[in-house]
Amino acid sequence: MGMITGGIFILLIIIIFLIKKQVNKKTVELKKSRKEWEEIFQAIGQPTLILGKNYRILNANKAAVKKTGLKLDQLKNKKCYDLYHNNNNTFKNCPVKMLLESNKKQVIQRQLHILGGYYMVTVTPIINKHGEIDKIIHIAINITERKKMENKLKQEEQRFRRIYEHMGVGIASVSLDFIFENANQAYCDMIGYNEKELRGKSLKDVTHKDDLEKLLKELNKLKTGINEHFRMERKYIHKEGHTVYGILDVSIVKDKKGAPQYFLGSVVDITERKIAQKEKNKLQKQLLQSQKLESIGTLTGGIAHDFNNMITVIKGTADLLLKKIKKDDKSYGNIENIYKSAVKAENLTKKLLLFSRKKEMEFEEININDIFDDLIEILNRLISENITIKTDLADDLWSISGDSNHLEQVLINLAINARDAMPEGGKLYIRTKNEVITESRSEKIPHVTPGNYVRIDIEDTGKGMEKNILDNIFDPFFTTKGRSKGTGMGLSVVHGIIKNHKGFINVYSEVDEGTIFKIYLPVSTKKASPSVKKVKKNKKYKSLDGRGTTILIVEDEKDVLNLIEDVLKNYNYNYISAETGKKAKEIFREKMNEIDVLLSDIIITDYNGIELADEFKKIKPDLEVVLTSGYSNDKFIYSKIKEKGYSFIQKPFDIKDMLELIREKF
Repeated sequence: MGMITGGIFILLIIIIFLIKKQVNKKTVELKKSRKEWEEIFQAIGQPTLILGKNYRILNANKAAVKKTGLKLDQLKNKKCYDLYHNNNNTFKNCPVKMLLESNKKQVIQRQLHILGGYYMVTVTPIINKHGEIDKIIHIAINITERKKMENKLKQEEQRFRRIYEHMGVGIASVSLDFIFENANQAYCDMIGYNEKELRGKSLKDVTHKDDLEKLLKELNKLKTGINEHFRMERKYIHKEGHTVYGILDVSIVKDKKGAPQYFLGSVVDITERKIAQKEKNKLQKQLLQSQKLESIGTLTGGIAHDFNNMITVIKGTADLLLKKIKKDDKSYGNIENIYKSAVKAENLTKKLLLFSRKKEMEFEEININDIFDDLIEILNRLISENITIKTDLADDLWSISGDSNHLEQVLINLAINARDAMPEGGKLYIRTKNEVITESRSEKIPHVTPGNYVRIDIEDTGKGMEKNILDNIFDPFFTTKGRSKGTGMGLSVVHGIIKNHKGFINVYSEVDEGTIFKIYLPVSTKKASPSVKKVKKNKKYKSLDGRGTTILIVEDEKDVLNLIEDVLKNYNYNYISAETGKKAKEIFREKMNEIDVLLSDIIITDYNGIELADEFKKIKPDLEVVLTSGYSNDKFIYSKIKEKGYSFIQKPFDIKDMLELIREKF
């Protein structure tokens, strides 16, 4: 029994020895492991903390001590957010808080002022044997330089992005299957899409059909390596449907192995240049046509005197005959056609001179109604019998400052235009009215600014016009009439004259509904006065009878002289004729007491009509003077005539106008 007990005792001693030996070994290993861990912990070059779950610092390595400038004892038990953020509580996106909530490692980037810089903070949980978080390792890695580099790269990227977005050249990248990947603002602006709309859209959708085949062919050459770059002028389809033009440069972007990745293209918008070139070509054609017309105008101006004399004879003779015979006379229609043709020739001459000479206008205070009063008879002869002219002229119409000769041309052109729009007959309405355009009204009327205006409406019930014609009617040489039936000058001349009067002209028309031209002429504050071209009378003469008045006619054109003699004879005037200035002076010296009126051409073979009148007026101050001329209007000469108190009538004149002008003297 004793031996057994002793054996057990010895066995226990051996077991205890072995256990102690094992414990000592584990203790040594643990100490060694702890020492190794501590050495590793302290060797970490970045500030590293061991935290409890309550955010308190349990330990800190040398880097943390050095960087914070605090001793280890000062760091221990300090809360991490108090140390690094000088807060008394956790902050939004606190990595420790997020770790405790998720049991997962957390990484954030943040400015840590106490460490001086920008750091990447990594917090990692230490899990105990029960699977619970025991402690937390908090490591702050200095990424300040990297962050600076990132910021610099970001700034560069932003700078290049701004350049990319704001440069005047359009840039776009397109996939190898021709789908847009991105595009800058200039590219988007050019074709009307925003980048979001464009991304994912096919290049084919914005390419004009005329260029699609060539474009795809060139892109495929890039993709297969045949070419590395190409340039072409091409047409794009804008989002709104119209065509825009660009010069396109395309390259292909490859990866490191040389495999094609995507197309990169730049495009310069040349739409304005193309439009300007088209306009230039159009203007060159117009210039050529204008030069041809100017040559005609120069020629016409040179022969205007003779030409107007011939028209005066034809028109005057026809007018005389029409007054002598009845409308049911079989020759009446033929004579009326002669008269109309003479008026057309007269208007054509005026248009040629107006269009080619660009003559300065002579403005005076006039009443538009007076022009219509004189024109109605002419218009009745110019307009077909199957067209009825209806007038509505305001009684109290305001005066305007204008050139009556040019405005007369406007009204004749518009009336003829209306006539041509009603080949089967219709109605021509002529209206005048005073109109006040307020600020609010001006917004509803195209081109018109606020103010007081005299408005003229010329309306027909003809075939009307389509929009594409309306858009071009004021262009020089634009005409819808057949060859040799229209010059295309009429409405261009109208527009130019109204513009020179600081007025506005609008046109409204619908197919089969007729057309209305509305002219707005600014009101003058002055009172209307008689025109030097044609006296605007405040009274109408019941009779144009000359009552035996004697007129000295000085005219070197025999046919014109004969016409004037016939007219004066028919209206009970006495007349004495002279074909030269010399002859006129001889007659005047002999018969000055009998002569009441001098009717003289300004340009006669051997004398100037104005100078002749001056000489006669010195001898006989009460002599009345009426001058005429077939030459084109000259502002300087007419100003002189007006200053001297002489009357003037332009050839070719109407018989009635001439008689009224003479009759007005007595």
